[in-house]
Amino acid sequence: MLVQYWNDLGCVDVPVQLILGDLAIHDMPHLARFGHLTAETFGFKVATCAGTNHFMQLQQPEFCARQVAAFAKNSSTVPTGMTAADANRENHHETTRGSAIGS
Repeated sequence: MLVQYWNDLGCVDVPVQLILGDLAIHDMPHLARFGHLTAETFGFKVATCAGTNHFMQLQQPEFCARQVAAFAKNSSTVPTGMTAADANRENHHETTRGSAIGS
């Protein structure tokens, strides 16, 4: 259950942006409300994808991709001359173990 991780969200030390569906037409409005509450509680940025529900990535993929790219560009903590992938490799051992794609 997601609520067991609620306090851990306060420990996130990297920029976060949530992309949420449109509360006015959302078929599961509690998801959008929860997203707004999460952002408000922990200081995360929010982008709302007008005219969509929780499938906004499928309904408006261009909007979502632009939001992610703009947020990454404006929130970069990567040193000059280094890509985000390089910075990640420098600080972390890359593996798929324990992820959805590895075992």
